[in-house]
Order: sequence, then structure tokens, then C-alpha cells
Amino acid sequence: MSVFIRTPSRLHFGLLDMNGDLGRIDGGAGIAIKKPCVELSAEISEDMNLPDKRLEEACSRVLKHYRIKGGARLDFQNIPQSHVGLGSRTQMTLAASAAITRLYGIKASVRELAFIAGRGGTSGIGVCAFERGGFIVDGGHPKSAKPRFLPSSFSKAEPPPVLARYDFPDWPVTCIIPKLPAVEGLKEKSIFDEYCPINKREVETLSRLVLMRLMPAVLEKDIDGFGDAINQMQNMAFKRIETSLRGDTILELLCFLQKNSRGAGMSSFGPLCYSFSKNKAEAKKLEKHLRDYASRNFDKYVLFTTKADNDGAKSTTKADNDGAKSTTKADNDGAKSTTKAHNDGTETKKR
Repeated sequence: MSVFIRTPSRLHFGLLDMNGDLGRIDGGAGIAIKKPCVELSAEISEDMNLPDKRLEEACSRVLKHYRIKGGARLDFQNIPQSHVGLGSRTQMTLAASAAITRLYGIKASVRELAFIAGRGGTSGIGVCAFERGGFIVDGGHPKSAKPRFLPSSFSKAEPPPVLARYDFPDWPVTCIIPKLPAVEGLKEKSIFDEYCPINKREVETLSRLVLMRLMPAVLEKDIDGFGDAINQMQNMAFKRIETSLRGDTILELLCFLQKNSRGAGMSSFGPLCYSFSKNKAEAKKLEKHLRDYASRNFDKYVLFTTKADNDGAKSTTKADNDGAKSTTKADNDGAKSTTKAHNDGTETKKR
């Protein structure tokens, strides 16, 4: 038997409560996007073949937890850039974990796999993006379970509850990834240590903006209200720290995007910046102006336009004996096959 999994990527709009005086921390909002995607094929094998040590450790925890005696041959055909704001680590980890359990006939929820594999310890956007796609708001973690402000790579907390998940409108999303240093590991942890807790008033203003401006705009398909909320979020709470630490290069890029689109922001610690258009014509015009801007200001960059993914990951299973195929959504473990995208922040690997 073989399994093929295709996952979306995610854009993270910002962490909501990095103050914690109400007894919870983190919380976040974001969307799943169709590309770039993780694409993975898997077969049962005696050994494991994985692209890096962190993924190997995560899969080892899955094998140990379910007492699986054996391994899997995992072939990643598409791998989005890591540490740029796409959440590729979570998608790769969940795809690999789902493939292993599916191959061995084990039923496991996405949240369960995320906890075992060590994902979702700060933000729940990537986990829900894999499971269901769409626009997502998560409720963070109780301080009793997570007493410190930590990025996901240092947190052992389980994925947070999803407070809201809506289908996202059919608005084009134009993304640019300038080639800039990644913010990860101990550097990322030191930022959490230095700047948290965030001022309570900023957190309150941000939370109100998300509840009374951002979320209703998604449901009402009000792109101008949505874009205005996204623009404001860039100067609030922890997102203000993230963008300011990126310096003038990103701040000027955001200013350009906000003037030429319906709304723009930076995903996580970036450097990916995203912007929203109302239709294809607007997106095409924006992409042309953005390419001109990028050519003048960046030595290297990746630019692409995509849309929200409202489905989450899907899997296709093929039985060895009769060639029969079955396709399921992520809550039953999986992803769907599509053509490869080579100009969207994806690394394509050939067998």
C-alpha cells in the first residue's frame, strides 16, 4: 500500500495575547493557502528516510507512541521554504505522521498527531490548516499548561482550541519572500524572552480589532474592512515587535503593499509578506507593480499569487494488490495530488 499526501501552507496574521494577565497566552489568527504545498508519498519500509533530524525525531515519537514495529519510506516531492512564514515545518511533520499511521492502519486525529510530534505548542493555525483549512482563530494556552512565552519549537503544550474556523472568500493572495535571514531557534526564543509580556492595552486593542473587525469582515466578505484590520494589526502588540525587528526593508515593503492592495501584512516572523486583492485583475496589476518594486530593492525574491485553501490536507491511498484508490480528508489522515508549482516558494525534489 502507498499513501500520497498534499497539504496547504499557512499565513499567520499574529499572536493575540502575549500578556497573559487573564490566565491564557498565545492565541492567533491566520489562513490556509493553496500553494506552496507539501507533497509526500509513503510506503511501508523497514527503515526511515527523512530529510532532517528534527523530522526524524518527530516521526520516531509517533512510531514509539503507537508501538509500530517498522518504518516508512517517505518521499517528499515538494517542500516549501522553511522559516519564511509559511509554516512548512508543521505541514511536513503532520504529513509524515499522518502517512505513517495510515500505512499501519492506525486511526489518529490531527490534534493527537500534532501533540505527539511536537507541533502546535504556540500557534494552532498550522494544525487547523492541515485539518480543515480556511480562516482560523485559536484560543491559546492556559498558563497552567504553558507558564512561559515560548515559540512552538520550544513548547511542549498541546495544540490550542480552535475558537472559529470559516471558509475564506475567493480573494487572490499575493505573497513575496525576499531573501533575508531567518528568525528561528534560540534567536526566536530570545525575542519572546525579551519582549514578553506585551503591554495589556495593546493586547486589548488587538483582540477587539480581531473580534469586531477582522472576523466579521471574513463572514460578510468585506475585503476593505478585512484589509484595514490586517493593516492595523502590523502595528499592534507582538506583531509590532516582529515587523520592527525586521527593520526598514520589511517596513518599507509593507508600506508599498498596503498602498497598492486592499491590505497587507507579514506572516509570523517573515520575511514573507502577503497582500489581498478583490479579484484577478487587481491581483495581476499588483503583481506587476510588486515585481518592479522587488527588482529594484531585493537581490533575490520569490513572488506568487494564490488563494485560500478551505479544505485542508487530503490523502490518496493505493492498494498494492488491485490498484484501488481511496481519497480522504485530513481528519482521516491526508492530502490530494496536484501539479507541482515551481515559482511559489517550493523546493521540488526529483526521485
